Amino acid sequence: MYVIQVEKRRKCFNLLVLFIISICFVSVLNAQKNNQRQWGRGRVNKRGNSSVEFDRTRVLCQNVHLDYHKILSLSWSADSKYLVMEIIAATKGYFMLGFTNDATTTLGADFLIAWVDSVGVHLEDRHSSGIDQALLDVSQDLELLSGWENATHTVIRFRRALNTCDPQDYKITNSTVRVLYAYSSQDPSSSDFLPLAYHSADFRDHKSLLLVGRPKKIQKTQDLRLWELRNNNVSIPNGEESLFWCKIFSLPRLEKRSHVVGWEPVFSHGGQQHSVHHMRIYECHGDHQAFDAIAKTPGAKCYEPDNQPLFFNCNSVVAAWTTGSEGFYFPLEAGYPLDPVNGPLHFMLETHFDKPSTNRYSLDGTGIRMIYTPILRPHDAGLLSLGMDVTWKHLIPPGQKRVLSQAHCIADCTEKGLPPPGVNVFAVMGHTHLLGREVRLRHIRGNKELSPILVDDAYDVGYQEFHELKSPARILPGDHLISECVYNSESRSTLTIGGLSTRHEMCLLYALYWPRTHLSICYSSGDLSTALRSMGVDQYRGAGNDIVIEAPVELAGMTLEDRLKTVNWMESFEDFQRISIQGPFNPLCWAHGSPNEMIFADEPS
Repeated sequence: MYVIQVEKRRKCFNLLVLFIISICFVSVLNAQKNNQRQWGRGRVNKRGNSSVEFDRTRVLCQNVHLDYHKILSLSWSADSKYLVMEIIAATKGYFMLGFTNDATTTLGADFLIAWVDSVGVHLEDRHSSGIDQALLDVSQDLELLSGWENATHTVIRFRRALNTCDPQDYKITNSTVRVLYAYSSQDPSSSDFLPLAYHSADFRDHKSLLLVGRPKKIQKTQDLRLWELRNNNVSIPNGEESLFWCKIFSLPRLEKRSHVVGWEPVFSHGGQQHSVHHMRIYECHGDHQAFDAIAKTPGAKCYEPDNQPLFFNCNSVVAAWTTGSEGFYFPLEAGYPLDPVNGPLHFMLETHFDKPSTNRYSLDGTGIRMIYTPILRPHDAGLLSLGMDVTWKHLIPPGQKRVLSQAHCIADCTEKGLPPPGVNVFAVMGHTHLLGREVRLRHIRGNKELSPILVDDAYDVGYQEFHELKSPARILPGDHLISECVYNSESRSTLTIGGLSTRHEMCLLYALYWPRTHLSICYSSGDLSTALRSMGVDQYRGAGNDIVIEAPVELAGMTLEDRLKTVNWMESFEDFQRISIQGPFNPLCWAHGSPNEMIFADEPS
């Protein structure tokens, strides 16, 4: 009897175990099913390797709100092969993201579309073949990492190769990208195999971004200090469209030598951000007591003939901010030195303010916030100004789709201005005015052209950001650097010349490097004879505003001003472009000093 009872208990126990196991098995199946819905089904690549698992949970170092209403938030990180991106959308419908160089049209743009419904998570790789169509790619090159939806938001994380080798995909480099975006409150109503309309979304727009090479924001630590250089008691007079304002600042009291590790723009209200074209901080050298006195004043207009001479002793750029930038943060290897014993004790903030209106507009509160630390980095950093000296001899003919300007930092300059081991360039920013479309920095060593230091073939004048290089570019003494800017002047009917105002043009590049050396500026300027030859002038007499043409015969007796008004640029553009690129130029390079010391200036090269 006892044996029978034991046997019955054993059978009951076994049945209970089987029941529990079956419940667990069903739970696992349900979890797998739910997980499948969460991670997605459909045209996605699931490689299942360790790097994918890492990318599902990694902290993404870049983030931005794409739209003003903050409906779409974008976070991403990029390495040498992959871009990992997460979109948080305040919608239960679909959203689209596109990559292109030209935001004026969707034709040829690389699109993705994502949404979550009762079936699961959908992520599709598409491309635009027309104004209002986003067609499914033959090759689906997006790897869905995670996705879910709640009562208010949709979240998708994916990764893709920077270069998928798919002609229907956008190749992501360190050039500026126009990121197209759109969202809807509804899921797509048609089959996902049919064309989807970008323009039928509830909202659409675009934003320029650096997906590769965007400076990483600095982590806040207790050792960081802030020094704000701000304008005060300044306004734009009625009737003036543009103002360059310069204000002197004294170095704050420092306990010890320190390093600037980043800078950010500061504005007292949002409207100023859209009206300040650029801000730069310069080192100042000279009479400290005189600079102390000037620092107590609101400042003065820059580049005026009656400026105090000391203003012209502030010529070495330390920090640069231009419209669209969020600032810059140094890599851990270097920082700009603030040295109360052996370094400059005064700095100048230059603000270029544009406000095409008759209303008075305040500059108060605009400026740059310098972030510094007494904990020194391994290397002192410097900033080298490259490009074309700002003069009228920088000519851009009207009505042209593509005008190339070149400037040179010649080998003799770097031979005299750089230390024997060379310097390491780690970030570069290009700067033009309204017509700029491309910016490059080429690198020549001897008779060989090395890989370019910077290529931004989709440059956006509304988003001028420092490009942090994947690895520093070593510049050796004797290297030759060529700055190139490409302009589109189709919107202009008259000649554009080089100058300070936004209506004029510039071609400047700022290269951050370490270790810091005494070379500050390495420009070239257009030679007068080259400028005149590009306008068909063979011989002339006089200088400046008194130039009179002597040859050819058909132009004899005309002044320079007359000739500028009569050139047929459409007929003569090819000759102009050839002469301006191949003709002689004047090299200029300067060192930090009081005033700036010229290292090299030669006859036209």
